[in-house]
Amino acid sequence: MHLSKNYNAPNFSRVYIEKGVVDHPNTRKILSKIKPKHSIIIDDYAQVFNRNNQNYMMQKNAVQCILAEKKFHFYYDGSPYCEDFEQEKFYYCSPVLNCLYNCHYCYLKALHPSAHCVIFVNNDDLICSVKEDLLQDGQPVYLALSYDSDLLALEGITHFIEAWFPLLRANPHLTIEVKTKANTFPFAQVPDNLIWAWSLLPQTLIDYYEPRTPSLAARIQAIRQAQRGGARVRLSFEPLLPFPNLVSHYQEMVSLLAQYLDFNQIRDINIGGFRISQKQYKKFVKTDPNNPVLVHPTILKENTHTFSEDLIQSKVLKSLLTSYFPEEKIRIFS
Repeated sequence: MHLSKNYNAPNFSRVYIEKGVVDHPNTRKILSKIKPKHSIIIDDYAQVFNRNNQNYMMQKNAVQCILAEKKFHFYYDGSPYCEDFEQEKFYYCSPVLNCLYNCHYCYLKALHPSAHCVIFVNNDDLICSVKEDLLQDGQPVYLALSYDSDLLALEGITHFIEAWFPLLRANPHLTIEVKTKANTFPFAQVPDNLIWAWSLLPQTLIDYYEPRTPSLAARIQAIRQAQRGGARVRLSFEPLLPFPNLVSHYQEMVSLLAQYLDFNQIRDINIGGFRISQKQYKKFVKTDPNNPVLVHPTILKENTHTFSEDLIQSKVLKSLLTSYFPEEKIRIFS
């Protein structure tokens, strides 16, 4: 249940620390891992994160870290733009704001004024809030833990995911999903009710839309590590995006997956298209006008921007996957 020794900590040269968490145990642990050149004490993370006239895209080239305390809103109702897997009690938590990666299609650039990474060190308060507010009636709860960041990519400095393990083991009616593109899986044993949803695309699309993220081969290797540890892995193909000769790229990707993964150990498969609200799309365009995603015209349907090809792409990919995996366990969300 421990992190691999070869884990590389994020390169944060500067860390802003709320004065109220300077002595928090997680603050000390995180600082010991990242060893920043500069540490700056601030009153409140909003002083840095919510400043006016920030250049999000410029900040993405040199992301800094902010260590803070989350004082309220420990969990939220699930977003309609996210797959709820037919769960009535669907929520998400945001122990971290913003992601180390810079995927061109990411909605975070339309959500936050800053690209810097906020880590709320009081992760235990989030866990207690979920336990006390959501789990007392014994009804099934589905909790997404990493929509606003890739928590597994940060696990080496935070250990936030591992901190949820006792609650998961004590509450089988709680299911947690962790979405990731990570190239490592640092746990030997994990709870059965923790779903690891690996985001996958053909390597050509990763190069084009997901620069500086782990390669497809590295993600496959991480999934293999997870499967050896008995993890319940979900393959998540989203967002599907326009690209020349897509069918051949999908065929190559599916062949690689079939060659290296044990599909008998795959929990299920999720396929989804690009989708962003009309309001966020305007901010998306303003923040990153040279984004390659914008080369392709979107359609507006029910206040949501998406691509007209999404459903066709989804069906093509599903047909390729059904050669190796039961059709009833493949879901299309668009």
